[in-house]
Amino acid sequence: MNQRRNLLDLLLILLAAATVLWIYEQSGGFYEAPHEALVDHPQYDNFRSAGHMGKLLGTVAVALFLFNMLYLPRRRMRVLHRLGSLRHWMSAHVFFGLLGGGLIALHAVFRMTSEAARLSALSVVVLIATGIIGRYLYALVPHTATGEEEPEGLAGRAEQSLAQVAAVVGRDDPLVGQLRSLAGLGRPPERNLARALVRLPLEPLRRVVAAARVQLALRRANQRHAFDSAKRQTVRGAAVETVRFGTAYAFAGVAARILRSWRPVHLVAALIMGWSAYLHIASAFEQGYGWQVPPSWPLWLAAALALPAIAVGLEIRLRMVRKRRKVSVLVGDGPPPEPPATLHPYIDPNICMGSGACVAACPEGDILDLLDGRSRLIEPSHCVGHGECARNCPVDAITLVFGTSKRGVDIPDVSRYFESDVPGIYLIGEITGMGLIRNAVRQANQAVDHLARQAKRDKPAPQGPKIADVCIIGAGPAGIAATLACQEAGLTTVTLEQEPNLGGAVNHYPRRKLVMLAPMDLRGFGKIKLWDARKEELVALWQEVQTKTGLDVAHGVSVNGITPLTDRDGFEVSGVPVGLRPGMPGFEELRFTARRVMIAVGRRGAPRRLGVLGEDQSHVAYTVLEPDQHAGRRVVVVGGGDSALESALACAEAGATLVHLVYRRSNFDRAKARNRTLLDEAAAEGRIQLHLERNPARIELDSVVLDGGERLGADDVVICVGGTLPTGLLRAAGCTVTQHFGRPFVDAAP
Repeated sequence: MNQRRNLLDLLLILLAAATVLWIYEQSGGFYEAPHEALVDHPQYDNFRSAGHMGKLLGTVAVALFLFNMLYLPRRRMRVLHRLGSLRHWMSAHVFFGLLGGGLIALHAVFRMTSEAARLSALSVVVLIATGIIGRYLYALVPHTATGEEEPEGLAGRAEQSLAQVAAVVGRDDPLVGQLRSLAGLGRPPERNLARALVRLPLEPLRRVVAAARVQLALRRANQRHAFDSAKRQTVRGAAVETVRFGTAYAFAGVAARILRSWRPVHLVAALIMGWSAYLHIASAFEQGYGWQVPPSWPLWLAAALALPAIAVGLEIRLRMVRKRRKVSVLVGDGPPPEPPATLHPYIDPNICMGSGACVAACPEGDILDLLDGRSRLIEPSHCVGHGECARNCPVDAITLVFGTSKRGVDIPDVSRYFESDVPGIYLIGEITGMGLIRNAVRQANQAVDHLARQAKRDKPAPQGPKIADVCIIGAGPAGIAATLACQEAGLTTVTLEQEPNLGGAVNHYPRRKLVMLAPMDLRGFGKIKLWDARKEELVALWQEVQTKTGLDVAHGVSVNGITPLTDRDGFEVSGVPVGLRPGMPGFEELRFTARRVMIAVGRRGAPRRLGVLGEDQSHVAYTVLEPDQHAGRRVVVVGGGDSALESALACAEAGATLVHLVYRRSNFDRAKARNRTLLDEAAAEGRIQLHLERNPARIELDSVVLDGGERLGADDVVICVGGTLPTGLLRAAGCTVTQHFGRPFVDAAP
């Protein structure tokens, strides 16, 4: 990806040069004429600085430079993150900067006849030079993410690639030793700044030489082993990656350090250029292009010194404010929050350049921030998988990973089209490890597109009862999107949902809970352009979708099995009515048949039980849907996550007599900072009593007894300790579910 982006920038640079050369040629030799002969040239009135084309070139150049100044607020301001990827902005920044410089040179007719023109030209040259050097440094920083292999990520990937080579040629083969030497494996990375500055101009040449030596070593290895085409391709690819990752690791940290230091230099050059351009334009309007700067050199010196001082002062102040704020968050509330087991960002400190683009791009607003010149995870547990941070990082220092090195997460194995290792069974939505409704809808569309292509190649069904093309289990966002996409593709469906309403887990959210969204394309309904919505608004949206599209869903069906058909291709999905048991009136075994099955049941599954005596009583619940029902009552909430804190706060706000919050740990580090703050306020006011490092021992009719013997009065008990993942259904159907410890997320087909 890094190589493709560098190639794109190179093409844009060539385009800028070609544009300038084309204008140069259109002048009819005006720019080549001697200075004393310019007045007599037929294009003088058109291409001179004050001529029609000359003024147009100057105006366009100024407009391009002003547009380029938007790159800074685009990188820093969260409200602008929707205006395209920062990577594209950087490419445009390079293109417009070089094109603007070329147009300035044409506007000035390659001559500087006044003091203002000389100052403007000099500032443009300095700006472009600092930009080119910065882009060169940017190209040296490895644009890859290395999962959770901190901090030896690149070296680890190089070792893995080398192991692939050794598996084919043998560990004692000379090729392995040559690649290890070329990649610099076993040697510490470059950390000395002085040596790095000396190496800097020759670094690309060094990498080219290393690549050439790799090809020579591969040629000799092929002569020794006479590889077939498959092995030759495997060895070649792994050898190239070994040296690429190894050389990148050797220079990554110091290159990123130089780049971070160089960025303020480029910013100061831009400010000086803007100031000189303003003076140049003002003088042109007031006195013409022959205006000479009066002998007021102190004014110019003050301007030249004030602007850099202001820029540096603002940067220092910004960093100090950020550091104080983040240190207070991290130190004042215990240790940094542990990353969740589900999808969350990982930042490679060897690559991060501290641009702040990820901070500005994050829709949640509190997951990332800058600390000590690096992006840091402040509230990683709040990530729902937007991926905006990774998409907007200009140096690919961020990747999204499943699980952590300490906490594994169960993720079913799926293909890039979300088909499990059981052909015909697809898995979409949050069960695949990704949150966010937009991701669920996108996965559904991709899976249905692949499924529809497969359906066209199906053999004709044998004689017998007609079966549906697809059985969709779950009518949350993923199930709704899959059903609509199947209808648009002409596939027959049967959609099953155990809840009485559409929407899945959103029906269990507390009242007025804010849900983060993103624009999405719901086939058969249209584009939905929402960035957030309250629970009630989202429920109303799904109802509107059902009304307008005629979405047919079988509610009240709890699926308990998926088995292959014996007489034809397809599956039988079995289930029972929700709330009914064998022997009860109305109970019956429900069976549905389909050529393919799409599971979109989310990760909520069944609420996790405490397993204590008295948990089956009627006053025990696992969610708070209507807080007003608890007004005037004593409530005990068990749990320490956001759902537990939000439930306790909602009950207290609704007028509960007293709310007890029982949690087995010593702090609430997995909850949002805002919820922790509100909880502290409620506890200080006496509306909520905290019982930390305690567990319920049993639940009685009017009280909860803790493991230490303490008895809490309770009219209602709310248990919010998470849910059991629905992996049993998957494993019973033959799908492989693997526990991952920091596995990088690989996006599916576009």
